[in-house]
Amino acid sequence: MKPALRLAAGLPLAQVMGLILVSAVALAGWAAVRLEADGPGAAGPTVQSGPEAAAPARRLRLAAFNIRHGRPVQGRVDLDRAVETLSRLAADVVFLSEVDQHWRRSGFIDQVAYLARSLDMPYVHFAPALTTRSLLHTSPGTTARYGNLFLSRLPIAGAGAAYLPRLGRNEPRNVLWIDVQIWGTTVRLYGTHLSVDGRERVLQLNALAELVAASPYPTVILGDFNSPPERLAHDAPFLWEAPWHDAHVAAGEGDGSTFPAPSPQSRIDYAFVHTALLPLLAAAEVVPSDASDHWPVVIEFVAPQGL
Repeated sequence: MKPALRLAAGLPLAQVMGLILVSAVALAGWAAVRLEADGPGAAGPTVQSGPEAAAPARRLRLAAFNIRHGRPVQGRVDLDRAVETLSRLAADVVFLSEVDQHWRRSGFIDQVAYLARSLDMPYVHFAPALTTRSLLHTSPGTTARYGNLFLSRLPIAGAGAAYLPRLGRNEPRNVLWIDVQIWGTTVRLYGTHLSVDGRERVLQLNALAELVAASPYPTVILGDFNSPPERLAHDAPFLWEAPWHDAHVAAGEGDGSTFPAPSPQSRIDYAFVHTALLPLLAAAEVVPSDASDHWPVVIEFVAPQGL
């Protein structure tokens, strides 16, 4: 399957600011699937038809969490700590950064499969930004993958991914998206993990701006932007202008710091909400966790009765 950017006439947003052609690089190993596998570390995703969608809930909870391949600030990799944190979030859809498949550093585990099963979130869209077959990093005959992941309790109606601009030999970065249907409409969720290099990050933010402007649906942007609000506002003013709204500013409390754990001093993880969804935004919070060097961000939408 190839990731595809689905663009249609008669868009529900007020106006789409231009149609972009994403360099829809078929990111090796991406999948939007229902997971069926037996036992920890068992074989990866397979495409299956999902169950019938349940009656629409009035609440929709979304979360973003950089799990650092399951490595806490102190100690060895312990993916079950991330599972415990994610279980407490009780999110319907989670976006996760720094997820491993078959890396030596994380015990060769397929973290995508393990997290999906452990959280009972069977709908998966994984887009690796980095792959290697080096024996320094993985076992013979195996490809190690590292990247970003959506897990969902809701069926994924559509999905895609694209690489972001890269300078030199810096770590490759990507953006991925999924479409979910709720309350009789389709919502698009974008997730990304941007560069620590300031010049490169600006290029990536410019690409992200073009991509989200072309979304055919009401949209939420989630992820680790590796930039505090004042710097991000300078580098990506579009995120602080209509139609986008910083969910923490709109519905959160406190300074919203997410990094570095265990005592965050900076806010670098975000959720941005399109104007079309803002009336439904009920809460935004940062949740303490000992599972990573980041704390997760959670936002909640509540639909009025009868919607």
